[in-house]
Amino acid sequence: TTLALRSGTDLYLTQDAVKFQRIPIPDAKPTLHNRLAFHARRLWSTEWNDLSTEAVHDVRSTVRWFSSEGVAQGARRVPNGVLLDSASDGERVAFLSSTWSTRYSQGRLHWTPDGGATWREDVLPVWVEPSWYDGSVSKSLGAIAYGNGSWVVLGYAEGPEKERAAVATSRDLVTWTTHRLPDMVEAPYALAFAQQRFLALAPTHGKSGTDLLSSSNGVDWKVERFGSLPRLQLGIGRTRTYLHTDSVALTQDELGGWRTLVTPDSELRWMTE
Repeated sequence: TTLALRSGTDLYLTQDAVKFQRIPIPDAKPTLHNRLAFHARRLWSTEWNDLSTEAVHDVRSTVRWFSSEGVAQGARRVPNGVLLDSASDGERVAFLSSTWSTRYSQGRLHWTPDGGATWREDVLPVWVEPSWYDGSVSKSLGAIAYGNGSWVVLGYAEGPEKERAAVATSRDLVTWTTHRLPDMVEAPYALAFAQQRFLALAPTHGKSGTDLLSSSNGVDWKVERFGSLPRLQLGIGRTRTYLHTDSVALTQDELGGWRTLVTPDSELRWMTE
C-alpha cells in the first residue's frame, strides 16, 4: 500500500509512513488548494488558484496524473473552474468542477476513459457551488461518487429554486437524470459509496444536528437524523462506515443501529481500519 502526499510543487510517496520519497512535479506552481486520489491504477492530483479581482473572475485549475510510482504522465488545464471532487469506476475517471457564470456556478464534468489520453467535458443538469465562494459549507454542493453501476452527483436543481438540493444520476457519464432529495433535507456536504450504498451528510433542517442519507441507487433516499451531533463527517473503512466529529465516533452494527466508539471527553483526529 502506497500513501501519497502533496506539498506545494512536490509529491511525497511512502509505504511505511516513515521514509518518504520526494518527487518534484514538472511545471507545477505553488497552490493552496490541491487534492490527491488513486483511480484506475494511477495517482491523480487536482489543484487550483484563485486569481480573481473585483472586475474579473479568474480561477485556474489543473488535473495531473502519475503512475503508481509517481512518474508524471500528463496534465490538463480546466479554465475558469474549481475542481471539487473525483470518482472512478475502475476505468473511467471523472472530475467535478464548478464553473463560474453570470448567474451561478455551473456544474461541469471532465472525464477520461483511457487514463488521460482523451478527455470529454459536459455540462451537468445540476449546478454546484464550492464553499470557498459563499462562505458556508452547509449551503454548498459539489461531490461525485460511483457505485452499483451508477454515477451520482450532488447539486442544486436547475431553475429559480436555489435552496432545493438535488442529485443527478447517470449510467454512462453522458445522459443524466435529476432527482430531488426528500423534503426538509438541507444541502448535503459529503458523498461516498460504501458497503453497497451511497451515503450523504446534510445539516438537520432547523436544528443543530446532522442528517445521514442513504441510497442503493442514488434515486431513492432514506434519512436518519442525529439531532445532537452537528457537522458529522464520513469515515469509510474496508468493512465499516463511521460517522465522527473531533471527539465522537459512531459505527453501524449488524442490525443497522449505531454505537459510540469514542466518548466526548477524548479527542479524535485520525481513524484507521
